[in-house]
Amino acid sequence: TSLDLSVNSIGDEGAKEFTRMLFENFPPSLADLKGIWLPDHLEALKLPSELPNRGNADILDYLRIVKKDGVKMPIAKIILTGPPWAGKTCLVHRFVHNSFLKKRKMTPGISLKSWKVPMECDLEFMFYDLGGQPVYATTHRLFLH
Repeated sequence: TSLDLSVNSIGDEGAKEFTRMLFENFPPSLADLKGIWLPDHLEALKLPSELPNRGNADILDYLRIVKKDGVKMPIAKIILTGPPWAGKTCLVHRFVHNSFLKKRKMTPGISLKSWKVPMECDLEFMFYDLGGQPVYATTHRLFLH
């Protein structure tokens, strides 16, 4: 299906509204769009900023894939909180290095560690190991909201 809006004078605001509605109600059969340059409206389309150098056809293809299959997020974020010396850091070390820590200092503030699942799925875990000392308790809320 093709849609030609080049003879319509909807203006910039109309184009923004059209692209917003296009994102919310994308027709998978739409293969060609004229009269609106989609890279100018990536924000309204809620698309990555890497697409401005692409044309309408590429963006329509991207929307078709996103609406059909959804967006796959290959990163899982895990936030560990708890009292001091509970073993949060040892648990993360076990996942990341496949061994347990025998001696460990308390985590000062926050420790970030990444662990990729050793399979073909490209899944990565991002561990946010929050220090358990009472002085850090107020910062925990920043990560939990």
